[in-house]
Amino acid sequence: NWAVTFYTQSNAIVIGDSRRTVGIGSGQRSRADSTRLAIYYANERSKLGAQGFVAASDAFFPETDAPELMGQAGITAVVYPLGSMKDEQVLETIEKYGMVALCTRPVPGTNKIERAISH
Repeated sequence: NWAVTFYTQSNAIVIGDSRRTVGIGSGQRSRADSTRLAIYYANERSKLGAQGFVAASDAFFPETDAPELMGQAGITAVVYPLGSMKDEQVLETIEKYGMVALCTRPVPGTNKIERAISH
């Protein structure tokens, strides 16, 4: 999923597993709207919807709304870079739903945030 976000328009949320991608939301003004789209497509393409899949984001979560939607949809893990002023609250939301967080970090020795974007 992290690799797919590289080729997806910014504010990307990609939902899938090691075999397939079931939902992509991108190009929206907010990551929450992209999450809603990705969950919608996952619901259309998978018998279980987004439940049991992993979500990946091309950039940090500025608010807790997208992880909240992911948790409600039954996503089990989230891959995303740290860098938000609300990282702690985002991680608390992820933990509240029992999801696993795989967080990338700021580039060591710089103030640059790692992002999965190609442009």
